[in-house]
Amino acid sequence: MMWNCRTRVHWAALLLAFGVFLAPGRGGATAGLDEGASRADSSKYRVRISLGGSPLVSSFSWCGAWLIAGGKELSGIGPESISAGGGPGLVLKPAGEIVFDLPPGSLASCELLEFSSEALRKGLEFWIEPVQDLAGNELSLPECLLKVPSENSGIAAGHRPCDESCRVLWKLDSGISGRRAICLPAELGSGSPASLILEFQATDQHAAVRIGGFRVTGQEQLLELEVEPGPSPEVFPPPRLPEYHPAIEWALVEWDWRLQDGIGTPREPASYQEVIPELCSRVERMLLFEQGEGREVAPALRELRVLMERAQALGQSTLATEDDWRQLWRQLHTWRRRLLIDSFFRPPVPIAFVKHIPSAFSHQLTQYYGRDARPGGGVYLLDYPGFSMQVRSLTEEKLPVGSYQHLDLSPDASRLAFAFCEVDRPPPNRDAHGDRFFHLFEIGLDGQGLRQLTSGPFDDFSPRYLGRDRMVFVSTRRGGYHRCGRGPCPVYTLSLLEPDGTVRVISYHETHEWDPVVLPDGRILYTRWDYVDRHAVFYQQLWTVRPDGSDVRIFYGNGTFNPVGIWEGMPVPGSRRGVATAAGRHGLTA
Repeated sequence: MMWNCRTRVHWAALLLAFGVFLAPGRGGATAGLDEGASRADSSKYRVRISLGGSPLVSSFSWCGAWLIAGGKELSGIGPESISAGGGPGLVLKPAGEIVFDLPPGSLASCELLEFSSEALRKGLEFWIEPVQDLAGNELSLPECLLKVPSENSGIAAGHRPCDESCRVLWKLDSGISGRRAICLPAELGSGSPASLILEFQATDQHAAVRIGGFRVTGQEQLLELEVEPGPSPEVFPPPRLPEYHPAIEWALVEWDWRLQDGIGTPREPASYQEVIPELCSRVERMLLFEQGEGREVAPALRELRVLMERAQALGQSTLATEDDWRQLWRQLHTWRRRLLIDSFFRPPVPIAFVKHIPSAFSHQLTQYYGRDARPGGGVYLLDYPGFSMQVRSLTEEKLPVGSYQHLDLSPDASRLAFAFCEVDRPPPNRDAHGDRFFHLFEIGLDGQGLRQLTSGPFDDFSPRYLGRDRMVFVSTRRGGYHRCGRGPCPVYTLSLLEPDGTVRVISYHETHEWDPVVLPDGRILYTRWDYVDRHAVFYQQLWTVRPDGSDVRIFYGNGTFNPVGIWEGMPVPGSRRGVATAAGRHGLTA
């Protein structure tokens, strides 16, 4: 069995990735001080990170997380760039955490900048704790020193080596963790903003540490981390990311949990305590569903009751802290993740996916045109989802530099179909690359047998297997152009690829069509923009057609105003149900 996946910027969707269910975050009461409240210390400060004694050289950001690689200057970032010094650092916002992953004997440090004089007089609190790997093993803690430059005459001009020029304020030996309150020397609280340096040293074994929850002593408001410097320059094709080390893998899983639950999110921040009841309820509903399917869940239900009683006890305690709730929240999510992996990923089921660079012209209609493609990406396998984030490229060095999109698995689970456009640089404008087109390709799961399936001055994409040797896909071969917007904007509709390579257009609908998929009864489910004598904004809904192009029928939503579009319909195996992505007009695929 093999899974393939892609997603879209959406209102509501359900995606299974790495054995973790992703769902929209829930809201909660806003924590912290009112926006207009006056305070002497800043609500955010900057951090400068050093790995292996060298400053940061590359950073990659997504969803408020920054993966940072140190070491020598590189044209591309690979595992070799981080093995010689410190491991990668990961800065997570808005929760305000930093995770360091350190190979044996390596050094990493971060310099916290711009502490105000009043903040330093009050002192500093933060928590420091170990990190797990995806298997649940706790990694060793490094030794930690908190240092301050001997002369704090202002913001540090650059990273200072932590030698005789620094004064050690506090030392944490390996193996000790928890919340730490640091009483800073009185002289640090007089004068201009100062800096503090946290230095981590791995001994003779792999170590990792997570720090966060920074706040001025006696205040509940967390201080937000601001990363310095900013993101690396935009490069095409993008450099290869470092292979994730164990601590970074687990930190990303937890980061995803916080996004699910709305922990610390800017618009509707929720606390750990607020999300735990709903989290328990979701797990209970999942277990009861499993029970209804005939699976044995009594032991898991007993474990859940114990965790729910723990939450109730914390709620009744006057001594419970945010750290207590955070630990319980993490315990619940870790246990829930194990249940999901045991149910769906034992033995591990590989996931095939495409890495796609968004097009140069950011619009739903034009994102599929080769003329707007930017280089980068490929077809990859995640061999052990839930257990490792290491991926394997199937297309590297087999095709020229170019852009990739869409993916489908053959019925015998031996081949993958995808769309590829050869392009070595982004187009300087929308008219420069009029000779670039996406075409269909196929490759075996072992990376062998690559072959091109379509050609010509047409964009072909969104392939779906129809049995062993036929394929339905979306193509501009119909001819014609979109009626509104800047042109040319070719219309694309359903087409059919026969076993002998012949291509036949099976839909001459006047406007765009998307996302074909085969239903159990052999019909094709797809999205059609029903733009004929109707409002231009609404009616991008689900339709069906037979593989020969006959019997076109509305499937769902043709009289629906909201959502205005439904894409990526998929049948639910073993049922008459389907699942799809609801989105706004011209919602972009992500």
